[in-house]
Amino acid sequence: MKISQRQEALKKLYFLKAVGYKFINENFINLYQSGEFSDLNELNKQISHCALCTLRKTANRTILGLGDKSSKVMFVSLAPSISEDQEGEHLCGMAGVKLCEMIYNSLGLRKGEFYISSILRCKFLPSETQNAAINECLELCRPYLLEEIRLLKPKVIVALGEQVFLNLYPESLLKNSFESIRGSVLKFGDISVMPTYSHAWLMKNPSFESVFLDDLRKIKGMI
Repeated sequence: MKISQRQEALKKLYFLKAVGYKFINENFINLYQSGEFSDLNELNKQISHCALCTLRKTANRTILGLGDKSSKVMFVSLAPSISEDQEGEHLCGMAGVKLCEMIYNSLGLRKGEFYISSILRCKFLPSETQNAAINECLELCRPYLLEEIRLLKPKVIVALGEQVFLNLYPESLLKNSFESIRGSVLKFGDISVMPTYSHAWLMKNPSFESVFLDDLRKIKGMI
């Protein structure tokens, strides 16, 4: 391995350590050994052809990140919705439209002026069958997101929902409940992370919309 490749590998390992990973499985190693992704287009090409988990069998397509690649803020959801799977991109359907509206009302950013991605790249429909395999799917998809974060270098990541935050930063909820840290701006290496409610959850619990808007306003001065 060349010195430059070793340095890059070490950077990735330090990043994983910084966000709470004590162990990495072969999925991380295989992704990193499959080739250095020099840019987002190269990464997206691999994601587009991914068929590693069972979710791909029921999805129309894999959903790629969307928006301004130079944006300082990156939103991360758990998985594409049925509407997003049908339309082929994030922010489709009622929940996606509502999220865009709330982001504009709190941060003044329109669709295309921020970046959004997801841990899972294929739609996920909660069921006994899929719930049994979801952990494996998350393990297979998560390296793509971590590589996306490395390439984009956002200043702030907004984790939309407890499951997203837990899967990104596994050590963070061991001593605290999600509600106790929701709305906090946490530091992981050079990246700030804001855990808050998911837009899908807010569609079912609209009384918390004002809380969500207040959460987002906390990062306005950072982006």
